[in-house]
Amino acid sequence: MLLPLPSPFVSDRSLVAHLALSSFQSGHGNQHLLYQLIRTTYLSYLMWMEGVGVSDYQLFYNAEREIESAASLAAQGGPWTLSESANCVLENIVRLYDAQLDCISRGVFVTCHAKLEKLLGTLVVRSGTAFLESERPPEGAARPPAMAIDF
Repeated sequence: MLLPLPSPFVSDRSLVAHLALSSFQSGHGNQHLLYQLIRTTYLSYLMWMEGVGVSDYQLFYNAEREIESAASLAAQGGPWTLSESANCVLENIVRLYDAQLDCISRGVFVTCHAKLEKLLGTLVVRSGTAFLESERPPEGAARPPAMAIDF
């Protein structure tokens, strides 16, 4: 469980995130691809909370807001698109996600993935409540330091 993730798995996960974002950027977004961006964002957040990757809470909060905005627009009959600000924020998420997958151990990834599945199951039941809004850390609270993993 201390070993890194297998390279083919990392490549597959990274490709899914990049293709979802690229599809939206080229005007070919849809519900399934937005769901992939949600999974990428929340999994990246959970890995970050475990100390993997360098970022800040605001990036994840902004990503969640942008995703909600895109979903809301589509739910009202609008196109499956991302705003310019959403593109920028989600590009940063995907870049961070790639870096996290490159250095996370299998054990930490399995833990984060299990939390993601539980979270997504909860969100479906508790629809309408943004996860990161309810999880906002108290002002000035620090998250665990980033892990330095050398293989």
